[in-house]
Amino acid sequence: MGNEVSVPIEVSARHIQLSYDDTVKLFGKGYKFSKLRSLSEEKRYACNETVSITTPKRSLEDVRIIGPTVDQTRVELSRSDAVQLGINPPIRMSKSIDLQGTPGLRVVGPQGSILLKQGVIIPKRHIHVDPSDALKFHLRDGNNVRVKIEGIRALVFDQVLILVEENMPFVLHLDVDEANAAAVYGSPSYGTVLAEK
Repeated sequence: MGNEVSVPIEVSARHIQLSYDDTVKLFGKGYKFSKLRSLSEEKRYACNETVSITTPKRSLEDVRIIGPTVDQTRVELSRSDAVQLGINPPIRMSKSIDLQGTPGLRVVGPQGSILLKQGVIIPKRHIHVDPSDALKFHLRDGNNVRVKIEGIRALVFDQVLILVEENMPFVLHLDVDEANAAAVYGSPSYGTVLAEK
């Protein structure tokens, strides 16, 4: 990569994506989620509805549902969330369909509950970029870069994955722990893409 590039930051809190079958079990047949807001990723949206997630150690309430439905239900947590729940999820890409080796938990909705045998991950930090911007900024799909965050808790994130996708805004996704470590609060916040590794 040539010149340093400024990238907007979005912070992803704990959330769940449900399969159709699990939606029926939790909310009842024919239930339609209501949209709270659109997300930067095309076709994805935060719902007004939430669920609880629980393990033998602890429960977390008001876990936001992200639509639309997916093939396999999956839960995305921060490391701090996982510690509270007493589980040890691997770091995986949020769109990964490879859920083998991931822990499960119980999900509780207004009409019932489900016991996930697997599907809990910690999302890998990543940058979405459209092909035209990838060409412009000399970024390659699947490569890793470093991103510097300025400010009172300035730091450099290593191993930030580049994801080149059509119709995607140029944005860095961090989880809550990562954002807190860099004192990233609110929007707009920016990082600087330093170099590929």
